[in-house]
Amino acid sequence: MGLFNMFGGRNNEKDNTDNFDKIEAYRNIIKLIDSKGATTERLSKCFEDPKAYFNEYRDCYDDRCMEEDEDEDTIIWIGMVDAFQDNNLLAELDWKEEKDEFVYCLKDLLGDKSLPIDEAWFDEDGEFTQWAAILNEKWAAAGYVLAAMDIDSDSYCVFVTDLESYGKLVAEAKKAGHRIYMA
Repeated sequence: MGLFNMFGGRNNEKDNTDNFDKIEAYRNIIKLIDSKGATTERLSKCFEDPKAYFNEYRDCYDDRCMEEDEDEDTIIWIGMVDAFQDNNLLAELDWKEEKDEFVYCLKDLLGDKSLPIDEAWFDEDGEFTQWAAILNEKWAAAGYVLAAMDIDSDSYCVFVTDLESYGKLVAEAKKAGHRIYMA
């Protein structure tokens, strides 16, 4: 037993296993959200050296008021969100988004998925959570949901996924110490 272990410090072997498990969970999330691999190379750099990745994408992190001394786990999670967004796999919407912007962003996000979305479904005076619930109800028969990556913010980082993948994503995010939920 090392000195730090004796006083409640970290066990390096356990930390390495935990880090490996987290990275594996992150890789599984990427495969489930980005089936075409558009973000794989970029995010591999993030996993290999989060601090160097932070510096390479400093402007993105600056936009989120994040400092270089942020923990590596947060750098990776936010790096994933930004990479998905840059490749039109995810949209970050404000909690007070207007209906027309919500519909526009979701239509754009659908890509090659032939899911219906009709502006008439949504009340002009409604809010994001109501509109998301309507979409999830409408898309349930087709086996799809609007899901979100939690970034501890008042915005919603949403993406469209099938129900089977959604369950796997929730489990993988939990393994990595994060949260993916139904929007």
